[in-house]
Amino acid sequence: MAVLSFETLRFALCTGGVQVTFLTMFECIIQKQDLDRISKWQVNANTIAFDNVSDDVAAKKFHQALLKAFHSLKNKLNGKPAVYVHKNSGIPLLGNVAFGILDRGTKTIEVRPITACNIRCVYCSVDEDKRPVDFVVEAEYLAEETKNLIETKGIDGVEILINSQGEPTLYHDLATLVRCLRAIPQVKEISLITNGTLLTHERVDALLAAGLSRVNLSINASTQETARKVADAGYSLKQVHELAKYLADKVELVIAPVWVPGWNDAEMSEIVGFVKSLKNTRFSPRCCIQNFLPYKFGRNPTTQMPWEKFYEKLAELEKKHEIKLTVDASDFPETLTKVGELPKPFKKDDIVTAEILGPGRLEGETLAIAKNRTISLLKYTGVRKGSVKVRITHTKHNIFAGMVV
Repeated sequence: MAVLSFETLRFALCTGGVQVTFLTMFECIIQKQDLDRISKWQVNANTIAFDNVSDDVAAKKFHQALLKAFHSLKNKLNGKPAVYVHKNSGIPLLGNVAFGILDRGTKTIEVRPITACNIRCVYCSVDEDKRPVDFVVEAEYLAEETKNLIETKGIDGVEILINSQGEPTLYHDLATLVRCLRAIPQVKEISLITNGTLLTHERVDALLAAGLSRVNLSINASTQETARKVADAGYSLKQVHELAKYLADKVELVIAPVWVPGWNDAEMSEIVGFVKSLKNTRFSPRCCIQNFLPYKFGRNPTTQMPWEKFYEKLAELEKKHEIKLTVDASDFPETLTKVGELPKPFKKDDIVTAEILGPGRLEGETLAIAKNRTISLLKYTGVRKGSVKVRITHTKHNIFAGMVV
């Protein structure tokens, strides 16, 4: 009997076959007939066994059946189709803003392992209601490609910023990702941007043990009522405050509220006061207030505060609380040092042949692949398989968009 065991898969019998839960929040169904073709089988929580076949044969055939099922992978949180991006998927990690790796020409490299969010912040630059597809990236693949990028650029003293179009702590393999990134010799710091609602003390400890060095925590209100309104979802301000106190005693912590005019104006001073109350013998917890910015595909509940007025208000708060609130490149002199971007394989207006991948994160968006980059084709309704000719229309930061010609 061949017994296959998995850490990231959970199995349960269901009508028509076996329901597979992948990385906690994704699911698909392996059809019974696909398993029957391998051998007589049985499943437990995280194992599947096959009679009268070798381990190698069982593993190979089960892997084929699983990849077939993954074509129907869904996000359990929102019911949306999901795409698993792994080393053998043929999907590059450079080229798209939603997942993978972003290189903006500094020593800070942003990695995005997952999309989706557990709350619906009114100010979010990503409106999940307008995003029909989710992506999740294999931790080892993401770390390997990040290492390749760093080595190609020839840089050291790198900060990795773990972020997402959504909430990165939804990613089941977050500690694994941090551990793999920390193993890259040139990596100096690893930061995480989070709303904090899914972090426990145990998970924080696991992330710190893996090598996490900074947490950027969003706290956008000082009262429960406003916190719930801004999050537009169930939200425990008390729980997040307790998390902040726990983090402040263990790691470099930045509290990063978004000032949303008309929503949380009256609470900024109290948020700053809360930050000042946090104690840490090694680090001084910092407050980095962000000005709400409207985005084309985001949730835009109000208008942006003019920058001059925003900095005037920050100056008032700095004087009142005797704390530095303005943040610029001088606060991160090493990691925001300009070092040049990875060379781009296309220039604007180039005509390239690209292979269609499938739907992207936006309504009407299709992703294509060329020269180890993904290319976003907006408002494309043509063929869904095969190759197309694309005129490149956007190349900034190795994020590519194009039009089919």
